[in-house]
Amino acid sequence: MGRMNWSRILFGGLLAGMVVNGGEYLLHRIVLQKDWSDLMQEFKVPPAPHTGEFAVLTVAGFLMGVVTVWLYAAIRPRLGAGPGTALFAGIAIWIPSYLLGLLAPLMLGLLPANIAFLSMVGGLVELLLGALLGGLLYADADSALAPVPNAP
Repeated sequence: MGRMNWSRILFGGLLAGMVVNGGEYLLHRIVLQKDWSDLMQEFKVPPAPHTGEFAVLTVAGFLMGVVTVWLYAAIRPRLGAGPGTALFAGIAIWIPSYLLGLLAPLMLGLLPANIAFLSMVGGLVELLLGALLGGLLYADADSALAPVPNAP
């Protein structure tokens, strides 16, 4: 069993995090913008997001990407390299972060069903795509670090 390539985990994770953050922006600031605005008015929350909240959520998206690629690198020796393992890592991160994370607010009536379910589906797409791209970047480390055979 080889050592993990931490620079590839970081770069692949940042790529995966960019996918997550881009997907979150598209989903919540474009597709669900009116739904979120209506919900915030219902809870009497000021409409403009605070800069600190945006920064924290952006960092969280990048951390989610790094953790996803780290998990991919960690399970590769057991499950093998490739897209199936990357998808498994993406699903393993999606379950606690999106599925279980949104279930309680949905069940308590704090989130409408359309916001919760679209967030779950969007999160699954983001993490699967991010895991595939981040895993691909990590897997390139194998070819970059492999010894070059002697030419005859």
